[in-house]
Amino acid sequence: MIVTHVISPAEFYVVRESDLIQLAHVDKMLIAHAGSMKPVRFERLRRGDLVFLFEDNMYHRARIEQIVEDRQRRDALVYRIDRGGISFRKSHQLFWVKSHDADQLYQIPGLAIQCRIKEVAAPAKFANTWPSKSNVMLETLVCSCKITTFEIFSIVESIMAGDVLLPPNKHSFRRHLLETNLAEEAQESRDSQENFGNRISSYVARQDKNVLDMMNAKQVTKNIPKPTIPPPECKEIHPIMTLRGPNSPLELTFTSMSRTLMSKLVMVDGASVNSVALDQEHLNPVSRLLVAGSVAISQRNDRAMARDSTIFLLFQVSQDL
Repeated sequence: MIVTHVISPAEFYVVRESDLIQLAHVDKMLIAHAGSMKPVRFERLRRGDLVFLFEDNMYHRARIEQIVEDRQRRDALVYRIDRGGISFRKSHQLFWVKSHDADQLYQIPGLAIQCRIKEVAAPAKFANTWPSKSNVMLETLVCSCKITTFEIFSIVESIMAGDVLLPPNKHSFRRHLLETNLAEEAQESRDSQENFGNRISSYVARQDKNVLDMMNAKQVTKNIPKPTIPPPECKEIHPIMTLRGPNSPLELTFTSMSRTLMSKLVMVDGASVNSVALDQEHLNPVSRLLVAGSVAISQRNDRAMARDSTIFLLFQVSQDL
């Protein structure tokens, strides 16, 4: 792998060595379409849109994560999908291109993978914040080695926890942080430990030939014929159709009522039944209230994760009351 962006040992981004050719192809296409880039209109931006961010004298593919618009500011929180990193940007830094030749830029999936060093935390002597020396050390060691190895411990919410092994002797970067007192040992979260246990047990099971035979036997399927779906009638066909997705127009988005979390992107835990909530009474102007049993703030401090959540029902109040 190759490290493309470093924020701290708790958040850095990598690209797999097998994807470097694809990354170079994306950069080449962005350069080729630089003359066709047009500034986006802020009022047309939507969460999840793919735009092109001009930064460091080059274009990057970026995804809109959040839009902030009030009297003081009009900013968009964008995530660079190929090299990592998330930050607020003005609309004049965001572009789009309308060309059939650029369709591939929208089809190639993001190449950046978010990682963190396992079982470490910011030292207490630095007020539990990562010192700049640790960030510079990670950038220096990784850049001097170019391509490094990442030993995976767990994968939770698409974030890989593990250790960077530096050549030529596979030296542990985690141990290096602890030896230089730039980090403290910490216990992994319950989700991370469970994922680690599942990965280990799955690996051991795959080494057993009897288990493999049982798994292969379960993979045998039968082709069940299904009736064909008739095409729509002519009166149902319209000359122009607008398709939106993958989000439903009835999907609810939530904003924190706490002043300290108002600027953060509120997300609901994927294990919750409310992870995808639809507004069943979209014509009712009354806002819905979601209550969470616990709220976790991500280490990059831009998102709030609501767990054990409950959505309050809408009640009709009688006028006689």
